[in-house]
Amino acid sequence: MTDFSNKKVSQLREILVNSGKYTKEQAEEIKGKGALVTAVLDLEKDEDIDFSQLIQVEPETLVECSVAKSENLPRQPEYTSLEWHDYVMTHFSESELIDGKYPTVVGLRRVSQLLLGPIISSGPTSVVAPTAQDKPGRATCTFLVTFLWTLDGFHNNGIREFSACAGAYPGSVDDEFIIFPEAIAETRAEVRALRRALNLKIVGYDELTNKKGSDALKENSSSGEWKEDSPVNDTQINFIKKRCEQLGINVGKFLHSNGWNYEELEKVTKVVAADMIKRLNDYQNNNNVEIPEEIKA
Repeated sequence: MTDFSNKKVSQLREILVNSGKYTKEQAEEIKGKGALVTAVLDLEKDEDIDFSQLIQVEPETLVECSVAKSENLPRQPEYTSLEWHDYVMTHFSESELIDGKYPTVVGLRRVSQLLLGPIISSGPTSVVAPTAQDKPGRATCTFLVTFLWTLDGFHNNGIREFSACAGAYPGSVDDEFIIFPEAIAETRAEVRALRRALNLKIVGYDELTNKKGSDALKENSSSGEWKEDSPVNDTQINFIKKRCEQLGINVGKFLHSNGWNYEELEKVTKVVAADMIKRLNDYQNNNNVEIPEEIKA
């Protein structure tokens, strides 16, 4: 795949114009480097075009868009700078920000591709549905977004992946949506993955609920209290088993790793199960944590 890290926006537009497939006006209508890269890559599929020759663009000859217009746009800071968050937020439309500050999932999809590059794949890698069929329960989802990374000045303009996990249960979902826990969990996980990619400091609108924290705790326990020594629940058990299967980990050996010493998963406490799930997510997301050979299946 061609590396466009050294190509400027004006050079990408010049490639489109030189191909004969775009006029200057049509090239200038394409906004964002990610969209321009996608258009250029589409030219590679055209058998009538010598793509290798076409992309050898010397310093730009195509006239830039209106200087006055570009001067009104905020300067793009470094991806890891303190100014990055505020810069990203200026790209959301009013309709994409609820209460003027919480981005919607639709807005996050658009802005992430505008600033970071095209999304080449997006979807859940695991979904754990409620086990009880006669009442609402907890669902969890892990979502993976893959970008063709075109952001200037970071990494090597290759493929970058961002993953996140989220859950939904009666205590964290507004009443009218309780019957859709899997869908809510999936949307929330996607929002978190996109926020992670955009390096944002604020939660997404789809992660919010009108319920208070005390209400959530009450609905998470039949006794009205959440206790650290409460036994592991079915959702946690299913998640751990499924994730171990996906990662090629022996469940029995996993229960005796990381300082744990349990003969059965059902004897684990709720708090320990949460730590186990975090460890499995670290393994999956390659957060500088490798899977030990001794626990592999």
